[in-house]
Amino acid sequence: MLIEINHIEFEVSPEETVLDVAKRNGIEIPTLCHSEEFGCKSQCMVCAVWVIGRDVMIPACSTKVQPDMQILTDSKAVSEFRRKMLEVLLSEHLGDCKAPCQLVCPEFANIPDLFGKLERGENVGLPNCKDCSAPCEKACRRGRIDSPIKIKEIFMSVTDLRVGKKNLKSKQYNHKLGLITDENKQILLDDIAQKNSDKDFKIAEISRCLFCGCSKDSKCDLQTLATLFDAKQNEYKSTNNSLKPKVYTEKLIFDPNKCIRCMQCTNIKASDGRCLCMSGKGENILPSPPICMSWEETVAGIETELVNICPTAAISINLAHLII
Repeated sequence: MLIEINHIEFEVSPEETVLDVAKRNGIEIPTLCHSEEFGCKSQCMVCAVWVIGRDVMIPACSTKVQPDMQILTDSKAVSEFRRKMLEVLLSEHLGDCKAPCQLVCPEFANIPDLFGKLERGENVGLPNCKDCSAPCEKACRRGRIDSPIKIKEIFMSVTDLRVGKKNLKSKQYNHKLGLITDENKQILLDDIAQKNSDKDFKIAEISRCLFCGCSKDSKCDLQTLATLFDAKQNEYKSTNNSLKPKVYTEKLIFDPNKCIRCMQCTNIKASDGRCLCMSGKGENILPSPPICMSWEETVAGIETELVNICPTAAISINLAHLII
């Protein structure tokens, strides 16, 4: 059986999808809700392609090839459609790619990440703060709630100060949480209280940090595609502007504000069949444990697999258990 992709003929098998054929022949089609091992969920439509003659966009990940099918993967209309699908996802995405303090730091230092490494006793290079006016403290989101973190004081107080290399500002897509409501302020405070509930901090001031920014910055599939297609954060308005509390287990963090409902996490199963499921309605559909089970019980032993399959930082490793 023959089909055409971008006006080139390919021999195909009936059981193949359009995505299968494209990958086999080196034609790139972006995906978010597809994995090699578990296949597709047809949720994101980022893999959309145009069918000539039918004049319709179809998901390449789930559409089986048909005789004499003519497909376009790289037209202007296809790129525009993919950009719009990404912008729909971004409109419901609540969080920062980079922390506000990092964006104004003269050395573009990832300050929350450095705080975490200091607490874990890691050997890190710190920004040279000696002659800095500390714009990071003016940008600190904690200052919108009570008072900013004393970032410069923390870094200057480290007796074995090791100055690292100056970081270059990234040209990648950067999502911003923006202004926060009183309700969201309380969510942020409750979240950090839960995160720090059983921790003893070497540097007490770090315990006040809200740890803005994203653990998967520069490694996030959604961010990569948003950069590639020049997607905009506020192209579509969402009614979903209230932060949802994070879920913490011993080794895993689930952040519902960064979930794109790709459903890939539901494919990961423990040896006894335990797995996450989707629950809720509409924009509130989210991964959750089965009835009568907790998050801790459900994800025990499969944390790494869940983190690896998540295309964003909705599921990430809880580094708190690495504190020494």
